[in-house]
Amino acid sequence: MSIKSLASQTLWYGLSNILGRFLNYFLTLILFYIYKPEQIAGVMQVYVIVPFLNILFTLGLETSYFRFSQTVDKQKLFNTLNTFLFGSTIILTIIMILSNGGMTSLLDMQRNTTYYTWMIWLVAIDTLSTIPFAKLRHENRPKRFAAIKLLNIVINVVLVLFFLVLCPKIIASGTTIPTWLYHPAIGIGYFILANLAASIVTFFLLLPQWKGYVMQIDKGLLKQIMIYSYPIIIVGFGGMINDFLSRITYYKVLHNPLPELDREFGIFIANYKLAVLATLFIQVFKMGAEPFFFKQSGSKDAPATYARVTKIFSIICCVLFLFIAMNLDIFKLLIARKNVEYAEGIHIVPILTLANIFLGMYYNLSVWYKVTNNTMKGALITLIGVIITIALNIIFVPIFHYTGAAWATFFCYFTMLVISYIWGQKYYPIPYDVKNIFIYFGLVVGMYFLSTYLSNAMQIGGILYGIACFIIATIVFLFVAIKIDKTEFASLPLIGKYIS
Repeated sequence: MSIKSLASQTLWYGLSNILGRFLNYFLTLILFYIYKPEQIAGVMQVYVIVPFLNILFTLGLETSYFRFSQTVDKQKLFNTLNTFLFGSTIILTIIMILSNGGMTSLLDMQRNTTYYTWMIWLVAIDTLSTIPFAKLRHENRPKRFAAIKLLNIVINVVLVLFFLVLCPKIIASGTTIPTWLYHPAIGIGYFILANLAASIVTFFLLLPQWKGYVMQIDKGLLKQIMIYSYPIIIVGFGGMINDFLSRITYYKVLHNPLPELDREFGIFIANYKLAVLATLFIQVFKMGAEPFFFKQSGSKDAPATYARVTKIFSIICCVLFLFIAMNLDIFKLLIARKNVEYAEGIHIVPILTLANIFLGMYYNLSVWYKVTNNTMKGALITLIGVIITIALNIIFVPIFHYTGAAWATFFCYFTMLVISYIWGQKYYPIPYDVKNIFIYFGLVVGMYFLSTYLSNAMQIGGILYGIACFIIATIVFLFVAIKIDKTEFASLPLIGKYIS
């Protein structure tokens, strides 16, 4: 599988994920338009916790599927993983539902216990789709993968629009809707129920991938898998610890009145969502890259390939950073067109964007502990990230509130990236072009600060100024990048032939 193949598959994964994320973001914008920050806090809290629970429920077995499918009978592997996940999901679901009171208190969801129950069922259904989706990726079937993902999003969008937009308008016009179809008291909770309905449909669409499945577990194989996987459970939290802990600690370390905390939390979440373009590309890339990295691991050219992929990833992320950071006025319109309070936190967007890019680069660099079965080292890096997150949130949030939480995210992911690089060079040396990558990021961050300085000094700004800065900065960046890495650009598909 070549880098060209990786690009092709990433394009297909991107089709579903980019469109899906944009549609999901569109749904979130509807919430920002209809509801004030303090009103969305409960639902947004669910979507902070869901990714964390997804890691807990799936137990890192998606990565294990890619790892062991290289050496083990695939049907036996599929049977073992799905049977184990089915049993563990039932047990976890029962435990979490029975411990409703304690968990909602821990997660500050006492006011939304119903949301908590729906959240558990959502995670449980999604867990049962994990290995079938991994099977599609491993079989290089990105088109089917994309089709199912897109249908999931379409169902979600249609149901949200129906329950949160259409039904309230129908009732406002004086028409009655049967309560079995729409209950006004549920209100914003339909945002979660729509997601749950779409996940159930997705599970059924994946049934063809279960063909040949037998409910059985190969105990020897499962033991090998769990030895490999249990550190990945902790590693999997690497990208979630800030999303989860920074939001949970927010309510723990601040003692403002609850309505004010909900308001700040809503503003924080709304602006965190603006970094979605960076996380979107990272997730898309990860989907194509993870099976690619494992398939390349046996090649003598693997380290050089990993280095090239990381450099290309860095260049794309630099352009993404410029696009997001220099067009804040456009994004401000998206989240604060009706409720202007959301715009108060727009200054944290560049910080969070760069932080999430660091997380994406960490995913790239983490290949060393996955292909060398050194997953305990990856777990240790994640634990270091947890300590940094908790410490910095305790220090920064009482002083700077959500700005402090954003900086905690930045320093956590940057530290994890640096540690992963240092350890990786010891256990699995990869010739990353650190010098040029530093130049690229230094250049785009410098141009962002220059545009901000000129805006303040010359008292100019607005959408047109941001677009102009982005275009100029991108041209300058690409000119410098091509000058430095002309050979690399010339070898890329599509654009390579235009670079002589």
